Amino acid sequence: MKAVRKYRFANLVPALLSVFVLSLGMALTIATWQQYQQREQALLSAAFTAESQRLIAVAEKQLHTYSVVMRGLQGFFQGSESVEYPEFLAYTRALNA
Repeated sequence: MKAVRKYRFANLVPALLSVFVLSLGMALTIATWQQYQQREQALLSAAFTAESQRLIAVAEKQLHTYSVVMRGLQGFFQGSESVEYPEFLAYTRALNA
């Protein structure tokens, strides 16, 4: 009777081993995939942040440039009693804005 039981379990060992190996392989594959996804998301987020900071710096620089030009125009108008079109044209061309 014990020999029959041993024989029954002997048939189950390869099946259980193959299920274990398959489960382990799937678990490792899923873990690796999730790690890759997290890494990709972190890289994408870092790239987005860097690009947005660069664009903000460019916009701030342009706004500062326009602000300086506007202050110059304000001083030009305040320093003159009257501004004629040819004078204004010459001034704006000299700014090269």
